[in-house]
Amino acid sequence: MIENIKSPTNEPSLKNREYTDALLSVRYFYRYVPFNTKYIPEGFRLKKKNNKSEIYENQNFIPFGFTYDRAINRTEFNSIHQTDPQKNRCNILLSSIVLEKQDWEKYRSLFQYTKIDTSMDVAQLSRKRNEIVCSSFHGNSTGFTAEINLPKENLIFFSVPYDSGFSATVNGEKREIIKTNISFMAVKGDKGKNTINFTYVPPGIKDGILISTLALIFFIIYIGKQILYSSKKRRLSTLTSRERR
Repeated sequence: MIENIKSPTNEPSLKNREYTDALLSVRYFYRYVPFNTKYIPEGFRLKKKNNKSEIYENQNFIPFGFTYDRAINRTEFNSIHQTDPQKNRCNILLSSIVLEKQDWEKYRSLFQYTKIDTSMDVAQLSRKRNEIVCSSFHGNSTGFTAEINLPKENLIFFSVPYDSGFSATVNGEKREIIKTNISFMAVKGDKGKNTINFTYVPPGIKDGILISTLALIFFIIYIGKQILYSSKKRRLSTLTSRERR
């Protein structure tokens, strides 16, 4: 199981970071005591300590790979301008999955569509998101694998940055990777058990391999022709020498 760990900082780098810590599946915060860092993220509780370090655990932790029951489109998300727009946006990212315009019509039927409600706090939202989560998540050298059991078809959100180099399969079947929550990834899961595999290949590497392969083939053909030409030239030279004799 991959578990995110935050390093100590003197000041919070983001306002309302308790929401982003939950969204990004940050589980632990490490504090190095000699640094005399006083800041501890909101929602983290001391789990273990010694003379030089302290480890805090996020009480609002959500495992990698979870689902939503509500969705909003990107246009509506961008239009939010209330008393505290940053807090409201962070709240919405935990209460509703944000879909891009091109995906809204395709996947909106999987979710409830209700008026935006930012009344729930991070503890309530994290408990809600923990209701249906991946039972396992394992990273590897080329991507990651996860398992989840769904009561119905749904999108499974992963707080992994969206990248065109990723491809995904669900139960062995290739699936579209959906850009959600501004810059992260989701994939559609089926009712019942789902085994999800994400594989990463750096963009351009396939084209690079193809070009290299073609270059190698042309090089082999060229060398072959040179060998044949040299062989013919030697035979002609031998025949010419014999005729002169």
